[in-house]
Amino acid sequence: AKRKARSGVLHQMQLWGVNTADWKAVDRFCEDKRIAGKAFRFLDTEELSILNTKLRAMNRKKDN
Repeated sequence: AKRKARSGVLHQMQLWGVNTADWKAVDRFCEDKRIAGKAFRFLDTEELSILNTKLRAMNRKKDN
């Protein structure tokens, strides 16, 4: 389940424009207080789910 959650979040990050091949960039993005407040690898399944919802909303707003 965690792997699927991580994959979903990374996909949303790609849509937002984060270079997901660069783990430093991924961590920088996640560590922002407004995003998750901690590095990607420290997010548990529940936090990933919340982040996925948040990123989907951000991407929806961006596209409108």
